[in-house]
Formats: sequence, structure tokens, C-alpha cells
Amino acid sequence: MSFDGKKIKCVSCGAYLFDEDDVVFCPECGAPHHRECYNALGHCAMEDKHGTESQYNFEQNRAVIAPDASNGDNSEKIKCPMCGTVYKAEEKSCPACGVPANRETGNSFFSFDFLGGVPGDLDLGEKVTADEAKRFVFSNSQRYIPKFAANKLGKKTSFNWFAFLFPCGWFLSRKMYLKGALIGVVQMALAILIMPFLTVAESFMPDGLASYSEVYNILSQNIDKIGNAAVICAAVSVFINIILRLICGIFGDYFYYKHSISTISQIKRESVDIEEDFRKKGGINFILFLVGVFAVEYLPGILYSLFI
Repeated sequence: MSFDGKKIKCVSCGAYLFDEDDVVFCPECGAPHHRECYNALGHCAMEDKHGTESQYNFEQNRAVIAPDASNGDNSEKIKCPMCGTVYKAEEKSCPACGVPANRETGNSFFSFDFLGGVPGDLDLGEKVTADEAKRFVFSNSQRYIPKFAANKLGKKTSFNWFAFLFPCGWFLSRKMYLKGALIGVVQMALAILIMPFLTVAESFMPDGLASYSEVYNILSQNIDKIGNAAVICAAVSVFINIILRLICGIFGDYFYYKHSISTISQIKRESVDIEEDFRKKGGINFILFLVGVFAVEYLPGILYSLFI
């Protein structure tokens, strides 16, 4: 990155950093060091501040922009930490993306790190920077950008509860349309596969609430009436559904990383309005999340009742 005019110092020795310096950044807080300084310590010079309010914040150091009297505008400006738009400090939120403005209170400066401690100029793959990925991901970027940094280093597994609980809805909401549609079709097929078992078993269930042991006893006593085929189909459906959810939960973040880097790289090559395409192809679509959840939860029952 270019340090010209930014007056960024090595947090270890306090000397200003220049373009020709060999600079490394703390992988946890993003604090800049001369490589020699970092190697001499063997860790970040601000390691004792990690996880506290005093943790180094690279973006915070560049958030407030001094007034520019040359054009007659003496008002203080703020640089949005999400999209980079510069606007008047008196505004309550960024006019471009709606992120709440940073506020200065007493001697404390409060800001939110949308990069999750990752340096904004870190290459996440295919020359896509963390700052570009942040603007593309938008919602919950402080969670995903550190995941992307780990993915770049070869880590492919983590756990995403939304991808586990609502696989189809989550993939569609993050605009991975093909994967979301395929997962939805599989989940609906599995739901239809278990319908014969549920339909027959429901006729044996007592009115009102029943304990798990009572349900088990009733089913085991009527297993011959339910039929072996229905039981096997139900078991297969449950097993595959669990495996599918685990795959989505464990590898969901990695799939999203590959999708994001590929899409951002394509936008940078072909787009005439990068920020507009970031908004169109990135972020989340909550409507599609609801559509995916509804399709998986209710459509199989509707289809089964109509055609079976």
C-alpha cells in the first residue's frame, strides 16, 4: 500500500513508514510494523491491547478528514468506513450506504471496524483487497472478512449457523443462486420422500401433546402398518438432510469466499460502475431468504397433497 501523506507509524519503534519499507501487519488487529521490528519481538507490539477498546484500528486512524479551505468548504468531513464516501461530519449516517456515522465523545473516538481487524489493503486472492470484499459483502462484513483472510491462507472449514439451519435461504440471500436453487430442490425432494411416513404415522398419534417415549412406542408398535418402504425412505431422507446441512454449515463460508472473490474480480474487469455492481451483486437479499425458507418448509407438503 502507499503510505504517502498518511503519517502511519510503526507501532513498535514509532518511526514513520514509507513505500520502500518492508512492512508487515498484525494478523489480528492490523497494526503496522517494520518487518525487523516484528521479527525482533516475535509478536505484535500491541498484543496486550488485543480484544480491548484500545486495540489498534487502522481504519479509525484515517476516518476523520480535515476541512478543505481551498474550495470554500470549512466543514469537517467523515470518510465512511464501509463504502469510503466522504460526507459532512454533522450527518447522522452515510448518504451512500446508510451506515451510521462515527461519533466523537469527550476524549474517546468510537467507530466500528467493518473489516474485523483485517488490514483494508490485504490481498484476499485474485488481487481483491479486504476493503473491496467489505464493500461487496456489506452486511456482517466484520465476520466474513476475517474468514476470507483465513480462507486465502488455505483454511476451508469454519461453521456458519445460518447456512446449517437454513441452507437454501442463506445461499439465495447471499446471491449464490445456482447453489441455493440446487440445495432447495434437494431439500424439497427429501421432504417429499419422508411424507408417506409422516402421513401414515400421523394417523396413530394421539390428540394433544405426547412425550418422545410415547411417540417412539406408538411408532414401534405400528411399524408393520406404516410399511418398511416408508420407514426406509424416511431414514434415508433424514440422513441425507443432516449430511447436507453439515456440509453447508462447515463449508458455507468457504463457498461464499470463492463466490465473492470471483464476482468481485469479474466486476473489476468488466464493470463501468463498480460500486453500483457491488450493491447489485453483493450484500444480501432478505426476500430471497424468506422465499428459500418458505419453499423448503411448505412447498413439499403442498405438492404432496396435490399430486399424491
